[in-house]
Amino acid sequence: MLRIGLLSIAYLAIYITNRKNYLYQIFGLSCAYLIFLTAFKEMDIPMSLLVMLCFLTLMPKKRYVSKVQFIYFVYIIIYVVIGILFQEKMTTVIIAITRYSFLLLALLQSEKELPQKISWDDFLIKTLKIGTIVEIILAAYLLLNGDLQDRLTINHQAISGSLSVGLIVLNLTLYFAYKRTWYIKHGMIYLLLNFGVILLSGTRGYIVMAVLPLIPFLYDYIIISNEGGRGRRILIFLLLCILMLAGVLFYSQIMSRIATVLRVQDSLGYRENENKFIRDLFVVEPIVNKLFGFGLGGRANHLPYTHSIAVQASGTRYWMVSKLLTETTCHNYIYMILFKQGLLGLGLFIIVICAIKNRIKAAVYDNRFFYYTLLLSLIGIIVSLMFRISGTCGIFETLCTVWGSKIMLYRNNYETSMEEED
Repeated sequence: MLRIGLLSIAYLAIYITNRKNYLYQIFGLSCAYLIFLTAFKEMDIPMSLLVMLCFLTLMPKKRYVSKVQFIYFVYIIIYVVIGILFQEKMTTVIIAITRYSFLLLALLQSEKELPQKISWDDFLIKTLKIGTIVEIILAAYLLLNGDLQDRLTINHQAISGSLSVGLIVLNLTLYFAYKRTWYIKHGMIYLLLNFGVILLSGTRGYIVMAVLPLIPFLYDYIIISNEGGRGRRILIFLLLCILMLAGVLFYSQIMSRIATVLRVQDSLGYRENENKFIRDLFVVEPIVNKLFGFGLGGRANHLPYTHSIAVQASGTRYWMVSKLLTETTCHNYIYMILFKQGLLGLGLFIIVICAIKNRIKAAVYDNRFFYYTLLLSLIGIIVSLMFRISGTCGIFETLCTVWGSKIMLYRNNYETSMEEED
């Protein structure tokens, strides 16, 4: 109780002291959550409080909500109510918080305006500084006290890197929106530090989320941009020479290390059994379950053929049979939706993602490289969901992607207003 009390005090202090800029609120709460999770290895209550405060922050003050928001929120609420009343209550609540809150929050943020009279380049710099320091401290602690070899984890939760995947998106936002500030404030250093933390984390989903948005940035930075002058080009040339020389001299060592970090020799483990179970069950389950799933707190063990499907899906992992029949949370997000909400739920998930993508595109319509950056960030998040949801349950990196589009829109509107005054 003392731990929860201390966390609640910390959350409220962050929430109250950053009322002028709700982005600072969410960023501060995310940092506090990861620090608490690392220190005390408790997730359920801290994550629940984080989600509750994020919803309180992002709830629209005006009565108007978009059709997509209304339909998806009502749809999720129906499943939550049914789960609490007729299915496993705790499973329903945990699934709703850890697996659906990031989508609901991103949908709210995509429709919500940024606070006014904020220096967004200062916000980005301050967030990058604090976030990078927090990530380095967490990485150092987990290197010494982590519970998996070559991974920065606690309780098998991929903690270190959770902030960095979002910070990289904010770093690239600073680059495309305030390029001169990015160079002056040494944005490349923050980028390299956060990418290094992600590599050390050994989490494949984080690496995918980090690498994809870097592709448009690297093209712009190396080929198109004129900032930095001759010194930047010399530096890039020297770095390329060093990389090529290292590739020739230490090829086998480098490839071995890459294989270790990406765990290319590893299979998906018992995730394969989860995926096979849901696939095989989907083929034979009633049409009602195909369309609507089994519910957030529901199981499929009442069907006569479920046990035999679980046995076949488990293969040589006999202990997986009881897990498949009782624990209905699948690592693969798409299969999880298919089991919980069926084809209709999967269709609504696609609609929500497209709605968020369209809002991002509308905000950064005049900067195609930055649009590609945010689009690839969103794709990276979806790809990572095929393996495991992030340490912040997808909230921070998804909100950072939407924040990037909002900040660029603000910058464009500000420049337009200044030109009209001139």
